[in-house]
Amino acid sequence: MDNKDFSNLGEQIRDSVQDAIDSMDFKQLNKTISATVNFALEEARDHMVKKPPKADGPGYKPFQTSYEPRVPQKGELVSVNQTGRVAGILYTVFGSIGLGIMLLVLLVVWILALVAKPVFWVVTGASVFLLAMAGIFGLMLRAGISMSGRLKRARLYIRQAGKRMYCGIEELAGAVGKSKEYVAKDLQKMIKLGTLGKAYLDEQKTCLILGDASYKQYLESQKALKERERVQALEEQAKKREAGALKRNEELEQMMAEGQNYLRILREANDAIPGEVISRKISRLEDVIRRIFETVSQHPEQMDEMERFMDYYLPTTAKLVTTYRDFDRTGSQGANIASAKAEIEGTLDTINRAFEQLLDDLYQDAALDISTDASVLQTMLKQDGWAVSDFTGGKKHE
Repeated sequence: MDNKDFSNLGEQIRDSVQDAIDSMDFKQLNKTISATVNFALEEARDHMVKKPPKADGPGYKPFQTSYEPRVPQKGELVSVNQTGRVAGILYTVFGSIGLGIMLLVLLVVWILALVAKPVFWVVTGASVFLLAMAGIFGLMLRAGISMSGRLKRARLYIRQAGKRMYCGIEELAGAVGKSKEYVAKDLQKMIKLGTLGKAYLDEQKTCLILGDASYKQYLESQKALKERERVQALEEQAKKREAGALKRNEELEQMMAEGQNYLRILREANDAIPGEVISRKISRLEDVIRRIFETVSQHPEQMDEMERFMDYYLPTTAKLVTTYRDFDRTGSQGANIASAKAEIEGTLDTINRAFEQLLDDLYQDAALDISTDASVLQTMLKQDGWAVSDFTGGKKHE
């Protein structure tokens, strides 16, 4: 019986047992069981102790030990770790034999029960015992077949990887006829048991890698890939910041141009209005608006606070001033016009106070930023052991 015949050992024994039961001829069953047991024991002995060559025979070397470590050659393929092979053989053989015998004895008990009609509880107890033993032997058979199957799949995995020393799980799944999920879990178990020797899975668990050298190369490539991704992410962030800054600059330029246009409208209207009181109010308004735009120009991050100012307050203010100019140009100064002009003058006082408050708020934000920077600087100086007086003496506190 060679290795190929032994790979289907469990099926052969089960078939032999079933044939013996069907034909009631157990001679062939005894022969099959004897052959398989002898083969299993012979395999176990060969695996545990390597037979030395006979004296004066081919391959004989004086003082040769039973095991010679072999140094792998450069480029040699990874081999399957055979640990558990003998256990798998023994589990398969004795599990099959035990299961067959228990089922056979159970059949005999039932036949005798039909013929002799013994006490019911005796037959029941014997049947339960035999079924329990059959279950135990069935588990042994299942464990043996599982071990043998795992080693067989391991050989297929290594063969599929070939000289590449790596292989995708999808390709391995196609080679063994299993799902990718099954193969991934199967490889993880094999790696844990050491069945594949020095084997690894990639981070995504999509590829089998064989050998320390291949895995080291994979780690280096992953490190280089992550570095490229990091640099790419930084470049993309820089591009986004640059695009954001460019857009913000365009918005700032547009806002400054609109502001200058409103200042021109106010200045032209002020030149056209002869009254000194209203002229001072408009001049004051021009000054505070100009300072507002100068502050935003120096601190573009404050543009968000200018939205309502640009969309409503400033256009409305320019409209009020130009309306006052138009009223002032009319020849008739009736009660309605005079009342409207007085209302506009009072409103300009309110607008001036509001715009000055806005300017103060803008300066407050800038002052807060400066205060924060100063506080951080002072903290760093204290951590480094420098004090304010140290700069005059040129000494550092230790």
